[in-house]
Amino acid sequence: MAAPRFRDCLAKPIIDILAVVRSLGELDARSDAMMALGYEPMGEFGIAGRRFFAKGGAIHRTHHIHAYELGHVEIAAHLDFRDYLRAHPGQARRYADRKARLAEQHRHDIEAYIAGKGPLVKELLESARQWRGA
Repeated sequence: MAAPRFRDCLAKPIIDILAVVRSLGELDARSDAMMALGYEPMGEFGIAGRRFFAKGGAIHRTHHIHAYELGHVEIAAHLDFRDYLRAHPGQARRYADRKARLAEQHRHDIEAYIAGKGPLVKELLESARQWRGA
């Protein structure tokens, strides 16, 4: 069986969960329990101070957990980004269109896909922070 193309995963919904914990060390010590629930521990996965878990493997991915210690700056950033896109459907469509185009261009290269989203994510995060502060 051939490996799935990245584009094939575009329409599959993945539930993103933001978890806030008292201690990443305690969470790390419970990685066996996360694995027993079907989650693959992936360490920081590119964001310092985060623990990332994925469920369902590459083909049938269903969930992502982004875990941070209480007070981490990324918690507010994630929530601001989510709330801003909910309140601004035009920007949400713009983001979705960018992701669709990048998925088509970088079918087998998740790093290029993520890098391609970067500038728009930064722009939207800044807009979200300004909107939240207003």
